[in-house]
Amino acid sequence: MNKEWKLTKEQQTQAIEAVQTYFLEERQEEIGGLAALLLIDQLVPVLAGSFYNQGVNDSIERAQNHIEELYALEIPLP
Repeated sequence: MNKEWKLTKEQQTQAIEAVQTYFLEERQEEIGGLAALLLIDQLVPVLAGSFYNQGVNDSIERAQNHIEELYALEIPLP
């Protein structure tokens, strides 16, 4: 599956602010909105797939647990 990851405008704004805050507080550097957005645009495709795959794996694990619970409901046959 080839997925294109996009942020909403609100998510983009929050991400830009978070990047700018990080640079200011941790590196004592000011970074403009465009520079922050370009960094985010580079990171989103790399990170989004990892987060997505983790969600899929968590869902599989949860489904398997429910399947095991269903097997436990079986009644023994005479």
